[in-house]
Amino acid sequence: MPAQRPEDCDRLFGEHLNAFDLDALLSFYEPGCRMVRRDGSVAVGHVEIRMVLGRNVEMRPAFRTEVITVVPSGRG
Repeated sequence: MPAQRPEDCDRLFGEHLNAFDLDALLSFYEPGCRMVRRDGSVAVGHVEIRMVLGRNVEMRPAFRTEVITVVPSGRG
């Protein structure tokens, strides 16, 4: 099930990472998106972001999130 509220994104990302589901992780990113890597360089598009997330999945992490508060943007 897709995110229904902003706070669902962190939870779902963690669930997908813990399930080692690279395709589900990639579904959070639009086709022309960008991701800043830890070293400050930028991964552009699904191919590069898949490589970045793939390395995370390969490490088989135990990822846990906890949403403390959600600050609305004021739009809507």
